[in-house]
Amino acid sequence: LLIKYGCELEQEVGSSAYAKFLILQFFLLIGLGSMIGLPFFANSLVTAIIYAASRLHPMANIQFQFGIKLKYYMLPFGLMVIEMLQAQSVAAIIPHICGVLTAHFHHFFAVVWPQIQNDLNGGSSDRRRQVSSSLSPSLSALNKPGRKLF
Repeated sequence: LLIKYGCELEQEVGSSAYAKFLILQFFLLIGLGSMIGLPFFANSLVTAIIYAASRLHPMANIQFQFGIKLKYYMLPFGLMVIEMLQAQSVAAIIPHICGVLTAHFHHFFAVVWPQIQNDLNGGSSDRRRQVSSSLSPSLSALNKPGRKLF
């Protein structure tokens, strides 16, 4: 899962943004894990990557286990349910919840908050788009909603 969705995410947003995302997730999960006593957070990191990848195309159809078709945004939650059923304990979803929380924290401050600020400041004009696209290609990616991590 990590390789499949990690590669997909890296191809969509680029290697540097993906590396920044992984580093941020690592530190957020260390902090959150130490607060709740979660010593091992590999499942949390995988869930965070899947959640971030699912935010790029949330309404795309994917095939889940046993041929079940889901919308992409449901995948992290479907994995939570499968993990809970396999472990036969509700406590098994705690690492997944941590992953979703940290990835959503990142998504909010990297994608949603800049869009809110842009809307509050009068929206993006054509002149701003032209200037930002001429400055660098990475800045022009800011005008494509849902396509950036940082």
